[in-house]
Amino acid sequence: MKRFLLVAVLAGPALAQSPAVLTSEAALAWERDAATRCRTGVPDTQPTWQACGEREAYARVLNTMGWCYGRRGEPAARMAWHRCASNSIAPTGGQRRN
Repeated sequence: MKRFLLVAVLAGPALAQSPAVLTSEAALAWERDAATRCRTGVPDTQPTWQACGEREAYARVLNTMGWCYGRRGEPAARMAWHRCASNSIAPTGGQRRN
């Protein structure tokens, strides 16, 4: 089970420093922050597009760390990040919530 991932480059101020070891807890927090900024941002503006891009990047990182978003048959309102299991929605290239 992967708990740490060496991250060289990701968009966003949180990872703007040199390469760092990223924990799943930190990735979850940063994904949640970016998702909030994406969802509540002013439509069709650069900051909102950037937040949505960050959200997608963090989602891909979480997927590589063994995390999935949602389970098969689960209502969208109840979906959350969790360790991937047999009933998880498998990560795909463009899969995201909202």
